[in-house]
Amino acid sequence: YDYLSDRAGARLLASMFNLLKPGGKLWVANFAPGIADVGYMEGVMDWWLIYRDAPGMMRLAGLANLPAAEVAQTRTFAETENNIVFLEVVKA
Repeated sequence: YDYLSDRAGARLLASMFNLLKPGGKLWVANFAPGIADVGYMEGVMDWWLIYRDAPGMMRLAGLANLPAAEVAQTRTFAETENNIVFLEVVKA
């Protein structure tokens, strides 16, 4: 997701959600803004990403226009170092 625009990310999210069975979980990961190694990643590795925080990941879920009746839960969380933000969507 680090290379996808919000529009493309939302479309992909909707497509993947449609493949879930009831009770299935979808996780999408994205590098968070302000990570410690961003200077190295961009300056040395020439690795330019689209960074998203928790509200940005929730925005993707909103843009995907998922059917509300089919969504049991939507949440975000980060791994212990707070470098990667996850969006979790559970199908009802």
